[in-house]
Formats: sequence, structure tokens, C-alpha cells
Amino acid sequence: MGIEKKHGLPVKEAATLTGVLALLYYISLFSFNAAQVESIRNRDRSRCQYPGCKNRTKYKVEVHHVIPQGYAFRVKNMRPDTPFNAVCLCEEHHVGYPKDGREHQVGLAFDPVHPDTYFVHLILVGKFDLLPRWLIEKVNKDFPGLYDYYKKVRDDKLAKGMSFDDMYSGVMRTWRSNQLDQHKIYWNAENDPFLQVAAINSTITAIRRGWRFPLRMLGGNVKAENRGMYAWDNLVALSIEKYVLGLSKRDLNDIFREMKLPGSESRIVFYYKIYVPAIQHFENRDDMAGMISNYLNLLPAAESKALIKAFDKARNSDESYKILFDKFYSPALSNHNSRNNKQAATTWPSGLRSGLRNRVSNARAVSPVLATSGSSVPSTSSTGGLKRRL
Repeated sequence: MGIEKKHGLPVKEAATLTGVLALLYYISLFSFNAAQVESIRNRDRSRCQYPGCKNRTKYKVEVHHVIPQGYAFRVKNMRPDTPFNAVCLCEEHHVGYPKDGREHQVGLAFDPVHPDTYFVHLILVGKFDLLPRWLIEKVNKDFPGLYDYYKKVRDDKLAKGMSFDDMYSGVMRTWRSNQLDQHKIYWNAENDPFLQVAAINSTITAIRRGWRFPLRMLGGNVKAENRGMYAWDNLVALSIEKYVLGLSKRDLNDIFREMKLPGSESRIVFYYKIYVPAIQHFENRDDMAGMISNYLNLLPAAESKALIKAFDKARNSDESYKILFDKFYSPALSNHNSRNNKQAATTWPSGLRSGLRNRVSNARAVSPVLATSGSSVPSTSSTGGLKRRL
């Protein structure tokens, strides 16, 4: 029995109305490049990692961030583009609908990771009420206000003659942004612990068998303004890899056990037990991408080009981390600290004079001698030193 016949869902209609925009929106959600996506598919053998899924190599799989990028960037200020945070999911379990209208596998639950991606289609075309009552109740429970929000937006936009594609793009982004503003999730996190553990275990096993996660190139067609971000992404990915591979089996099992505890949020466990310890030795990491970009821009063109070329040549070798740390991170941090020290030095004299002026004013208030002597604020001469004029 097909999904349309089983639930009465207008899959093909919704996909036709918003298919192109949905694809563009999906592409905008991930920042893994083509080589990285292919490597993660190879690691997972092109199999959906959703619990109980029987869609193996027959159907296309997509790479999914277990901790979505929007949440990672805006709520936790973390870089999510690491294989330890990525798994393969089939289209049904990723965004909720099969693009080719294929039949559901026996016993397969309709429970996608990003249900709003699918439900927005149904709401916008006015077919949401065709969903089974239990599914509507589940949506309203997991995402309070989602249905009412989309329905109101749909009615308002239709009155203004806005297209379905424009509505899809606008309301989807607005809904997710509103959720993040309140530090709420916009995805189905029920199976996050299983997917997070699967991502970590699969990556460890693959690396020990000789698999490598391809780092981003910094040269070639990469825009200059993106090089700092890509270098920082590479350094974070390598740091997490070094940290996780250095953990004992017992420590890993303790982390996995904590992720799977009832009521535990695996994304929080991953952040505090893996991400933070892996990069805790880096300073100023909140603005590290910008600092690296500024450093590369300050270098002579030939020197910057040679530095980028040297990294790209050794990009996927054991030297990658050393080059990124010694040639990009360390000098960028030194340059940043040096500039801050110079700025502090240029503002020191005015701060000193302000402090001395306040001291003299206070002294006059308590001393009749100073109050009648016509004394003035100490000044600096061209030869240096402070001259008192009392």
C-alpha cells in the first residue's frame, strides 16, 4: 500500500508545488562539500541509519547533521561540520516524504527527523487535515503552535496573492528562527541519541580502517572571505577527531550511556563531553574564523598564496593539523593579541590623565592649600616624564 493510499496524503502534489524550492532550501541547510558528502555515504555504505529502517542501497540517502546547523551556530556557537555529527538518512526519514511515491516498508513508522519540512507542504496546500488524527496530535504535542502558525500564515499570504514557493521559504525560515530564539528545537530529537552514537562509532571504525574525512580546500575557487571559516572548520574537525580517538573504550561507553539516559539530551552531552574538551585549548574561538581571515589578508599576496598552497598539498595527510595550528591559528591569534595591545597602549595616556585629573580634584576638595594654590592637572612634556605645577 502506497503512502498516498495508506494515509491519504497528497505527496506528489506537495512535492510538485514546492519540490524545487525544497531542494534549494535543503541544500542551504548543510555545508558539507560534495567530497565530504560522498565520504560520509561511503562510511555508512549508503545505508539509512534511522533505527529499524530497511531502505538500504536501493534508494538515495542524504547526509544529515544530528545537531542541526541552525541550533549549533545560534544556540551553542559550535561548528557542526564534523563526521562525528553526521549520518546518512533516506529521504523518508530525513524530510518526511518519498519523492518517487514509493511504498512504505512493512512496520516502518512515519516519524521523520524534520517533520516541519513535510507538514508545511500539507498546510500550505490546505491538506493537513487529511493526516491521521494521531499524527496531528503528535505534531501539536512535539511542536506546540506549529499548525496554527502555518495555517494563519497561509491564509494571510493567500489573501495577498503570494506564491506557495514564497510562502514555503518565508514561513519555514521564520518558524525555525523563532524556535531558536527561544532555545527550542525545530526537529524531531527522539532518535538523536541513537543517531549520535551511530555517527561516532561509524567514524571511529572507519578511521581505524584507513578512511579519512576530506578537509576543505582553502585555495582554488574558494572566496577569500571564506578561507578563515574553512580553516577553522578544518581545525575543529581534526581536533574532535584527535580527542575522540584518544578516549578509552570505557570513557566512550560512559558518554554513550549518558546520551541514552531517559530524559537526557544527546546534543548537550555531545557539546560538553566531546566538543568543548576537544577545543578547550584554543583561545578566542568564538571569533577564530574572522581572526584567521584578517591574518591572511594582512600577509603579502605571495606569502598568503604559498601558505594556502602548502596546506592544500598536505590537506588530507598527517601534517594537516600541524600546518593549521602552526601556520594559521597561532600567528592569527598572535596578530589579534598584538593589535589589541597596541590599541590599549594608544589609549593609556588619556586614561592616565583622566585619573590624575580626578585625583587633583579630590585633593583640592580636602586641602585648603591646594584649593588656593591655583594648581593644575599634571601634564606630559615632549621630553617625557610628568611635571607637577602646584
